[in-house]
Amino acid sequence: MLGVSLGGYLAPCAAAYAPRLAAVVALDGVFDAVSALTAHLPLPHEEAVRRAAAEHDEEMDRLIADARARSPILRWAFDHGRYVTRTSNDR
Repeated sequence: MLGVSLGGYLAPCAAAYAPRLAAVVALDGVFDAVSALTAHLPLPHEEAVRRAAAEHDEEMDRLIADARARSPILRWAFDHGRYVTRTSNDR
């Protein structure tokens, strides 16, 4: 089995439950996706992670919206994250 991008994460997870597979190649392409996203925010990484996990943080929502507006790559990443996780917000 070969998993690329998000599949690089999901392929080993699936292979753990598929005994007929002989080998798995996980090519995720991103070493640390969280750092890749928080680098676009005007906050230290640890604070961005902590605030992103909060149930309600209007200022963080605005910071993410501003970053999305400036970067088509970031906009795609958040949109793809929403699609994959079937959620309606960026946090």
